[in-house]
Order: sequence, then structure tokens, then C-alpha cells
Amino acid sequence: MILREATTGTDDACRRALGLFLGILGSAAGNLALTLRATGGVYLAGDIVPGLRGPLANGAFQAAFCRKEPLQDLLRAIPVCAVLNPKAALLGAATVAARSMRAARGGGWNS
Repeated sequence: MILREATTGTDDACRRALGLFLGILGSAAGNLALTLRATGGVYLAGDIVPGLRGPLANGAFQAAFCRKEPLQDLLRAIPVCAVLNPKAALLGAATVAARSMRAARGGGWNS
């Protein structure tokens, strides 16, 4: 409900709450990207992500993500992607299980 009210512009408090949430999410994601040296990208996933596609593009998330002096240029170069497939975690787990089964049969990791 908060996301809907914030994105339709009907409730100022919801809009401010969403802005605060995006700032906290962006800051935390930027910290984690630096901690893990995630130069290959940061992937946002979960049930809320599809509803955040528009708000994520408005700049509040990205501004908080990059607000880390003196590493702003490094953070700007890290791609941030939204995972929209609701079965992404299940597909990843199935892939790992299939590879493990092939390896157990002697087929090797990439067979």
C-alpha cells in the first residue's frame, strides 16, 4: 500500500517513506558492494523489486549508493540490476543441484 500510494503521488508521507527506504537501501548496497568488491554488479532481488522499478530509476537509490567519498567513481562504475524473475533463487538452486549430481556421477562440474 505504501509503495502504491508513493508511486501514484497520492500521499506525501508515503512518498517520503519510500525516499527514505531507497536512501537506506542504496547506502547499504553501496557499503556491501565496497566490502565485497562487487565490480561485476549488484543484483537486487525479492518480491518488492518489481514494484520499485520506477522509483529505483529516479536517482535516490543511485545517489545513496555512490555517496562514499572518495570511492564515488568506483561505485558509479558498478552496474546495479533488478532481478525480476520471481523464480530466480529456485532456478539458481536447481542449477547448483544439477551440477552437483553430474559431478557425483563423474561428469565434472561443467559437463
